[in-house]
Amino acid sequence: MCVEMMTKEKRERLEQMKSRMNVDQQLCDALNAIPYYIPTGCVPTDQQLDELDKHIRDLEVEQVLVLHCDDYLVIQSQLSHLVDR
Repeated sequence: MCVEMMTKEKRERLEQMKSRMNVDQQLCDALNAIPYYIPTGCVPTDQQLDELDKHIRDLEVEQVLVLHCDDYLVIQSQLSHLVDR
């Protein structure tokens, strides 16, 4: 019974890690950032999964800031053109 529970927990953690690592990789590709590292071949700890979640949240915030910065620069350029007329 105990082995079955541990096997189930291992499978769940590996699935969580895989899913989160995919999100992390997509964000890192978009932002040219370094992905969070969890050694392959090991079962991630709760702490590692929490740190990965934090890394993803930080990247999401950065992505929003970059998008807003780009929007700001476009608006600033448009205003500059209007003023120059």
